[in-house]
Amino acid sequence: YINNNYHQHKSTQKGDTSQSPLHPTIAIIAFMPYENKRNPELSTILSVHSLAACIASLQRVNIGRVLVVGKQQQDQVIVEEAFRLVRKAYDNQNQHHHISTNRIGESKIGDTEVQFVLSSSNPRTKYIQFNMPKVAIQGLQDALRGTSSRFS
Repeated sequence: YINNNYHQHKSTQKGDTSQSPLHPTIAIIAFMPYENKRNPELSTILSVHSLAACIASLQRVNIGRVLVVGKQQQDQVIVEEAFRLVRKAYDNQNQHHHISTNRIGESKIGDTEVQFVLSSSNPRTKYIQFNMPKVAIQGLQDALRGTSSRFS
């Protein structure tokens, strides 16, 4: 459904995706990096690239906002690297059609706003020590209220 509506909209708008039916959508990514104690560098590379692929897919269909919610302070480094990777790929693809106006620290890739939020909560359930879906919803609420301990 999303794919068909998006492509139908793109063909009628002749490249103008600013009024895409998906643009008002907020996507929430509950981010948990891969962990490999024997090879932490490989874990970081895998985490950055898998998150970047997810964000690029959302950006490509013109989701208006992507909120990445992390549970640890060190998640921010990985998330920012994923943002940088997606922004670089976007700029390379659109170098003839679009001059990037993004400055360091800006949180936009094309028409998609991206942001990292460090969740302030640690909801536990009877069976799960760290309930990441609940953390992601709490992170969205923190972002909307402006009460998160860290935004980027």
